[in-house]
Amino acid sequence: MRRDGERSSRAALGLAVALSGAGGLFGLSACPSPRVPPMHEVVAARQPPRAGSTGSSKPVTAPPPTDTSSSPGAAVDAPAVDASPELKLPLVGRFPTLAAAFPVAPIGRWPTEVTAHPELAAALGLGGLWLKRDDRSAEPYGGGKPRKLELLFGRAVAEGRRTVITFGGVGSHHALATALYAPRHGLSAVLMLLPQPRTPEVRRVLLASQAAGAELVLAGSMTNALRLANAREAAAPDEVMIIAAGGSEPLGNVGFVNAGFELAAQIARGDLPRPDVVVMALGTMGSAIGLDIGLVAAGMPIDILAVRASNRPISTWRKLERMYAATVALLRAADPTFPDVRVDPARLVVDDEHLGQGYAIPTLAGAAATRLAAGHGLELDPTYTAKAFAALSDGAKRSLAGKTVLFWQSHAAQEPESDGIDPATLPAALRGWVVPFRDR
Repeated sequence: MRRDGERSSRAALGLAVALSGAGGLFGLSACPSPRVPPMHEVVAARQPPRAGSTGSSKPVTAPPPTDTSSSPGAAVDAPAVDASPELKLPLVGRFPTLAAAFPVAPIGRWPTEVTAHPELAAALGLGGLWLKRDDRSAEPYGGGKPRKLELLFGRAVAEGRRTVITFGGVGSHHALATALYAPRHGLSAVLMLLPQPRTPEVRRVLLASQAAGAELVLAGSMTNALRLANAREAAAPDEVMIIAAGGSEPLGNVGFVNAGFELAAQIARGDLPRPDVVVMALGTMGSAIGLDIGLVAAGMPIDILAVRASNRPISTWRKLERMYAATVALLRAADPTFPDVRVDPARLVVDDEHLGQGYAIPTLAGAAATRLAAGHGLELDPTYTAKAFAALSDGAKRSLAGKTVLFWQSHAAQEPESDGIDPATLPAALRGWVVPFRDR
């Protein structure tokens, strides 16, 4: 159980770093100042038994619900974690002391594979193009979210929580992943949702979140979402855990620190050549932060082009620096031998040119990138990966020409299941996002 004073400090850290500022997507007006977590808040992860990767594109259905009427510890319905040395996460393999601190709730299959795409590389004018297939990371729903949720749910289960509360747009993939996987570990999910442009993708994701059994709340603004979440946590401080939007808080980011070690190991054993640059989408920033920390700590620094997909108040360089430092501090609190990695703007570059009119608003460049990628069997989403791939395509004509590039494919390969779900089951305030209309 938590110590006194811990109730909202960890959540405040992640939320403040990832979401503070006025306006923007979530309309946040105020947020607590972040702090570095003490030693007892540190977490680390062990890996579940590896299974083969899959390219399945079958519709997503919710995992079987878990009975949470019994004690929280007994409610967890998850595969056993094999702690044998060969199955430990690469991060823990390099820093074994971390294994004692980081519980994990198994979701994904690691490592995700890397695949070569020479024809697409030639079409773009690159020296080589590889994909990191996080789209195939988990069933029934992949993408990059399971990396963070394994650690966040692991902490929730270890602390005996019953409910996790998180935040996102109405069509948030993080919110959907939370809704799908929380019941697998004996947790109920509450999604504090915020308005975003209505698209066919948003409709599908929202209906899938409803089908997964989460409680959906249209909060209206981030200020109100925080107020509602904090009130619920205050009413049941030992049962509720707040998770930052996108899972982007130091604890969640450790999942992508491990991804850095995972990629470094794949390069070292010859699964792919060392790329000149990694291209990935930048939303709530935790994925890029964790990946950069992991690659540097693994002794294989690689330039990262993080393509902004969220509005500036959500993802500013100042917030990135603060969350980066807090993530390193979390790891060093658990193991002082973990390198004191510092963010370098020459190594972790934020692309501001492909956001367009804002978060979740499709762009013409993104649409063109989607068509090009689709012709080579790669599916993109308009909110994140289409904008990141547009930056890659544009860069191939300039600074990336002839370079070897790794594209981080974070969009889930599976289509959210929404057919047959009655929109009338949604809260009335959310039904306007699911009025049927033709895909454009």
